[in-house]
Amino acid sequence: MLRAIAIGVYIYNQYQLSYQIQAIFQMSLHNKDLELLSKIQSYFGGRKIKKHGKDSINFQIRSLKNLKAVISHFDNYPLIYQKGVDYKLFKQALDLIKNKKHLTTVGFKKILSIKSSIYLGLSKLLKTVFPFPNISPVIRPEVLDSNIKDPNLVTDFTNGEGCFFVYLSSSSLLN
Repeated sequence: MLRAIAIGVYIYNQYQLSYQIQAIFQMSLHNKDLELLSKIQSYFGGRKIKKHGKDSINFQIRSLKNLKAVISHFDNYPLIYQKGVDYKLFKQALDLIKNKKHLTTVGFKKILSIKSSIYLGLSKLLKTVFPFPNISPVIRPEVLDSNIKDPNLVTDFTNGEGCFFVYLSSSSLLN
């Protein structure tokens, strides 16, 4: 399972500042988990489920209204480790968007600074299109509490990042 929080920056010359900023929550699963992804989508709302690569499907939430449900959920059931840090940064950018600060050059630069600190940072294209010399990543918050308080988080993490397998190897015992 891939869960992604992202700040999308799109170039639109018809806009006054030539760009659009969007806060995005995305979840991708293997095709075989369509029923599960459908339930998650109905829980959060969001766009329809789409094919995403050869063997995966995803849905995205881009509207501020539906992002409220995502924020409420992760405020009540916090993410831990680096994903939790990315979430905190995402919320900072989302607050700027909600308060229309992204429509100003100063706010836009602040969002680029935040985006540069989340997961993959700024793409080469963004650095080329918006070559502000003073865009530097914001300081990532520290992971202060990394304790697993709820055993269901282990299950969730295993669902997302773990796997179960049987390992077979050749051995002199098999000969």
